[in-house]
Amino acid sequence: MADNIIAPATGAVLATDDVGGVHYPRTKMSFGADGVAKDVSSADPLPVALPTDAASATKQDGIIAALGETLAVAAETLPLPAGAATSAKQDQMITPLDAMISTAAPFDITPHATNALERPIKAVSITVAGTIVFRHPDEGTDRTVTLPAGLFPLRATHIRATSTATGLTGF
Repeated sequence: MADNIIAPATGAVLATDDVGGVHYPRTKMSFGADGVAKDVSSADPLPVALPTDAASATKQDGIIAALGETLAVAAETLPLPAGAATSAKQDQMITPLDAMISTAAPFDITPHATNALERPIKAVSITVAGTIVFRHPDEGTDRTVTLPAGLFPLRATHIRATSTATGLTGF
């Protein structure tokens, strides 16, 4: 179906776009003062008036310069939040960590249904993540924790055979 329609009184052809059986008029952009119409084209693009305080190249250069000065900050000069980790705070942690780890040689742990470990441990290394069913030295019942692979503080006298974590080493 042709997109154009014919005006009934004059016979003039009007440009339209047929969209689902409905004709939408096609119009050309033009600009100019009252009584003047200049067609928009690549040679005569539609003029756009910017407000007097719009961003100009000069204003953008000023903003970029200001940002450059603001961003030129060395990390060493930034204040730390209260309680942040510092070398002094890390040194304070060494004594409690040393107390947690046994000075005896580490040993492989073979979980068992009833037998105690060869000696109580203060930490455990795990190579394959899973659950550890263990008895804390000060308690009469077992606990269960699920841990990823890694080294963890864990006080225990027993590691039960129902544990699923493997590659256990006691410290």
